[in-house]
Amino acid sequence: MGIEGIDASRSDSTSTSYNDKGGNRISTRSMAKAKLKGTKGSGAEHKSEGGGGGGGGEGWFGLDPVRQHDLVNLIIMPWIALASIFTTITAHDTSCNVLIRILICYMVFDAGYIALDPSCVPSAKLVLFHHFVSILGLSHGIRYPTSNRLVAGYGLIEIHTSFMTFRRLTGIRSQWSEFWFQVVTVLIRLICIPVLVFVGLKDLWDRQLFLRLDGVPPMAAMTGLSIFNINFMLKRRKMFNYSHTA
Repeated sequence: MGIEGIDASRSDSTSTSYNDKGGNRISTRSMAKAKLKGTKGSGAEHKSEGGGGGGGGEGWFGLDPVRQHDLVNLIIMPWIALASIFTTITAHDTSCNVLIRILICYMVFDAGYIALDPSCVPSAKLVLFHHFVSILGLSHGIRYPTSNRLVAGYGLIEIHTSFMTFRRLTGIRSQWSEFWFQVVTVLIRLICIPVLVFVGLKDLWDRQLFLRLDGVPPMAAMTGLSIFNINFMLKRRKMFNYSHTA
């Protein structure tokens, strides 16, 4: 029982009455109940004026935190995806090096964004874990420039992330878009990522880095990426089918 309830029950047990200036009989019990009702009413009004409190609220363009974050990423990620396709096909050395550094900057920026507002993603801990191991893996392309094409290839994952973000942000579920979304999901999550991990392990083997300290960051990244990818697919309904309730 709250303080207000205690006060009300106490007033009930010690009720007295008196006449006001107009000669009307007034009970202190009724006065206590009226005061309690007025207090609750004013609190409800204050909550209403404050926007209901604790509901996440709405920000830019009337979007909730998840869609705000999606909008920011949808501006950035397609460009990263396109750049990764270019570097994977051409193996252009400078492009690979630039893309790796852009990916690291993006991961740091996005991790900071999520840390400041964990409600902006469906699973904050999972995404932060992904970004951490991604930065470890991307550093391999800086320390070993001849592996930069392989490392830059991890940006291909953003193709699927771009599709997923667009789908979640817009709510579009047409037969055509859903078909291509499932195709991209299979190509990236079930084919591309396992291939990248396999080639990455072969690269470490060829460099004899498995039992060396320099091999720890890429090994941690590939292990973490595999774990993340499995969890991602297991939680795909939560990750893919986000819907905003007005």
